[in-house]
This record gives sequence, structure tokens and C-alpha cells, in this order.
Amino acid sequence: MAKKDVSFVDKHLEKVVLGVCAAGFLGAVYFGFAGGRFSVNERGPAELIQAAADAAEQSRQAVQSARYSPPRKETETDPKNDPVAQLAQWFGPEAKGLLGMADLPKELPRAGAFGPPLVSIMRTAPEDRRNLAKFVAPDLPVLMSGRSTFRFLRSKPELNSFDPRATEDQTTGKVVTTNWVSVAAQVDLVEQQSKFLAERYPDGATLQIVKVHLQRRDVSTPASSWEDIETYQPFQEPQRPTLTVMPDGRIRVQGLEAFRSLVDDMRDPIVITPFGQYQSAGDKVELPAVPYLDEPPDRELGNAPTAPNPGRFSKRWLDWANAALKGRKPFKEVDPFAALVLARGVVGLPGVPEKDITAAQTILDRLPEKLPRELRPFAKSTPRDPRRLMPILAHDISPIPGRTYVYRIRYEVINMFAGNSGELRNPRDAQRLTVFSDWSPESRPVEIKSDTYFYLTKADKAKKEVTVAVFKVTRAGATRQEFKVSAGEEIGKKDKRPGRPDFSTGTLCVDIDFDRGGGKNEATLVYASGADGTLFERSLARDLKDPVYKRLSDLARSARP
Repeated sequence: MAKKDVSFVDKHLEKVVLGVCAAGFLGAVYFGFAGGRFSVNERGPAELIQAAADAAEQSRQAVQSARYSPPRKETETDPKNDPVAQLAQWFGPEAKGLLGMADLPKELPRAGAFGPPLVSIMRTAPEDRRNLAKFVAPDLPVLMSGRSTFRFLRSKPELNSFDPRATEDQTTGKVVTTNWVSVAAQVDLVEQQSKFLAERYPDGATLQIVKVHLQRRDVSTPASSWEDIETYQPFQEPQRPTLTVMPDGRIRVQGLEAFRSLVDDMRDPIVITPFGQYQSAGDKVELPAVPYLDEPPDRELGNAPTAPNPGRFSKRWLDWANAALKGRKPFKEVDPFAALVLARGVVGLPGVPEKDITAAQTILDRLPEKLPRELRPFAKSTPRDPRRLMPILAHDISPIPGRTYVYRIRYEVINMFAGNSGELRNPRDAQRLTVFSDWSPESRPVEIKSDTYFYLTKADKAKKEVTVAVFKVTRAGATRQEFKVSAGEEIGKKDKRPGRPDFSTGTLCVDIDFDRGGGKNEATLVYASGADGTLFERSLARDLKDPVYKRLSDLARSARP
């Protein structure tokens, strides 16, 4: 094939084009940076630099050679127009200082009262605020009752100096013979902790109990209502903090921290109030049969994974449960409520011997049929470890002999957010110094038995006196003696004749209302208990219909020779 000839242009066209482009680019760069340099007022860069240097030198010479010009005569006496005088006023050797320049006295009056209101300076975002936690109701109450003679302290000590081992000697103590009922129950600390967590309480929140409260209801009286009981305490009620709500809504709490510290230090006598050490005669004071009430585990050991020697506890609780089902000592009658609480303690305690668990479970299996219907779900529920159940205790020393009562119990705790409304959804909750738990279920009925009873039998409005029948009960039967009583007189007296029973009741007639209700047999006797001065009422109409009065009257008639 013949060879094709290529011209010079075709062979070197690309190179020519690249060369022309490169020459154009270099020419543009030279023209921009060399041939066409900028200028200001027809001055090039070198001239501008020299002009700036000349101006700076002239300014330096002017400052160095300048002299102070005195103020004009018409303003010579006004220091406000003299900048040097103003500087001397502030920094000169005769400067007065800030207080002197402001013409303020050196000693200022008090700006406000001491003890400022408690104001929350750390606010919690609204979405992070909480409600007050609910406090769990105590579990099933367990009772013990009796009639004893006590030698109480004549002067109750302050709580911070109370010694539970202190007793009065045989000559100085206040001797009181009275009926008593001790009520104990358990508080589920695991359930309470879950309520704290639900409301996002701080870690380590605990129950700071300030008092245990009781109520009773007389089931022997139709349509009776619950009444508050002033529980017995061997020490003076501590003074509580003062909480004041200011007009602007701020809250002032005085004495709160000291009160918290006192409650923490004296927790045991507040929650488990001692009682039996003052007994001198009569029925032995037995604590209600509740696990760890008579011998609580050490606080550190109580929080350990396993209880110390669990078999020792379970054996005793199991013996008590069997005694409760048979009405043997320390129980005066069959008590299925106590048997239930004790058997649950045996089953719930880790490390208990298998034979004890089997025996306790047998009791639990047959107990529901002996309990009220509303308590059967509780009896069938899984028992809690008794070390996580805190026992509480309170005493009633004013029950009326011959009456039949049921009791319920609750506790009162310090509100940890008292005065701190910024943490709560409802700011009013910060105005509550303490918070109450719910009431426990009602206890089994307990008849108040005594060796001394009295009832109204007649009323004489003209003589302003009533007739009271006093019964003295012994193993041999009952003896009856009637007394005429007016306001201010003791009810019953000791018969001085040899061999005659003591008919004194330890009570005092305070008043007699002959027109209560306006009908026949409507006289009402108001009397005071010798134990603590509590006032009570006795109705003539009710006493004449009382089944215990009729039973004692029949017993006294049959005992006559």
C-alpha cells in the first residue's frame, strides 16, 4: 500500500495552539502584576508607605512636646470639668474610697431579720418534679391484752434523754392499775421502696417515723365509729419544727434538721415503745407475737443476705403459732391472726430447716377458713422475708372493761420535701411537715376482761347523783356492790371489813348529764381514768342493756350464799 504524505501543519498544529495559549497567559500575568500596579491619588505603593511613616513621626513629636493646658477661669472651681482632678479623686493620696464618695454611713442598719425563709435556689424542671410517695399500710395487726398494776415514771423525761431501762423505785413511782392492749404490725419495706422509686425519690430514702397511731372501734355497740387513741409513751412528746407559709408563698421551716436527727437517734423507742418494765403486779405484759419484735436482729445483720441462726427464730415462731391456734400461753384465747403472721415469718425466712417450713406451710394451708373473707387473699400470698418487714408497736391503756374492740394502726413520717416546693408537682405538699400512712386492716375482736367492772343502774336528778354497780370477779365467782356517786367523787371504794373485796375502780366522776337525749334513762356519766386522765362517758340506757352487765349480775346472784 502506498505511503500517505502528512503536511507540516497537520503534524505540528497541536503544539502551535499550546504555545499560543501559554504566551497569552504569561502576558496577562505580567500586565496585571508588573505593568499595571495600583496607585492612590497618583501615588504608588512606595510613596504611600513613605507618607504613612512621615505622619507617624509627626504625631510622636507632637505628643512628646505637648504641655498641660489649665482650665478656663470660669470653670476652674468645678472638678467635673477637670479630668486630672477626677482621676485624683479616685486614685490620689486623699481618695475617700467608695463609701466616702457615695456619702454612705460606715455602719449600716440591718437589712432584714435573721432566719431567712427557706427558698429553693435549685429549681427542678417541671417535667422532673414528683408527687409525694404513698406510704404503705401496715399488715395485719396482732394484739395482746391484760390488766396490770404499773409503777410509771412520775415525771416523763425528754425524748433525747429517755433511757428504756430506767424505772422508779417502790416509793416514788406513780402506781396505776389499768387494762391495756398492745397492738403490733409489720411494714413492708420492699413495697415501700418500690413506691419511693416510682416517684423518683433520692437514693437512700427511708421512713423517719415520728409516731405510731391507734384507733379502736367498739363492736359491742351498734353503729359505733372509729375513735382516736392517745397511745401511751414513757417520754414527753418532742417539740416539732415550726413551718410557716409566708404571704408571698415562700416556706420557712425552723428546727427541721435537729428534729430529723432526734428521730433518727431515738428510732427504737418511738417505733417500738417499751412498756413492760413498769409492771409491778397483775397480768404479765407480753409483747404481741410478731417476728423480730421481742428480739430484733442487729441492723447490720438484718440487712445481710442470710439471717443469723435462722433455725433459732423459726423454732420459736412455730411454737408460738401452734400455741395461738390452741389458745395456750402466752395467748389467753385462740388467735388465728397471730398464727398467720408467725407462720408466714417461718416460711419467708431464708435458711430455715425444711421440717419447720413444712409445719408452717401446713398451718397456712388450713388458716384461711378461720379468717374473715377479706383477709384470705393475704393469707394465700407469698410470704415476704421477715427481715424486710419492720415491726411497729403502740399501747392503749384506756380500754373500758366489758367492751369488745377492734383496732387498726398506722404510722406518721417526716415529709422529706417539707419546705421544698420546687421538687413537687403540687407545691402545697411542701407545706406538710409530716405524712401519714394508710390504716392497717382491722384486728381481731378483743374483749377487755378485768377483775373489776362498773355500770350505771339508776339516776336521781333531784339529788344530782347516780347509782353505780361495781362487780369484783374472782375464780370463785362475782361479787356486786352499789355506790351512790356525785360529781367529784371516786367511783367505788375499798371495803374496810375483813375479807371483803376491793371495789375501788381507779376512776373519778367528773360530771353527770341528766338530760342527754331528753328521755327516760338518758343520764350520762363523765368520768376520768386514773391511768392517764382520759375522759370517758357511760350511758345509763346502754349499761342497762349491756350483755356483760347481765351476765355479771346473774353470776353475782348465783354466788350469794
